[in-house]
Amino acid sequence: MVLIFSQGNPDETMFQEYFNYTQTMFNFLGYDVINVLSSQGNAVPGEVKNKKNVMKQARKIGQDLVKG
Repeated sequence: MVLIFSQGNPDETMFQEYFNYTQTMFNFLGYDVINVLSSQGNAVPGEVKNKKNVMKQARKIGQDLVKG
């Protein structure tokens, strides 16, 4: 499982506690969380598509999931 978060706030630490809690909860429920990706400063829907680094990370994570 991969957790992906998108937020409008540009502060990457703003919701870190929530991200950690969510990962802990899914681990407790028996899911294997292999990666967490978050993108900040996405005030407009679809804006993340313009962030090449985030899209590159997402693609790599997807490839890793397929490989198992």
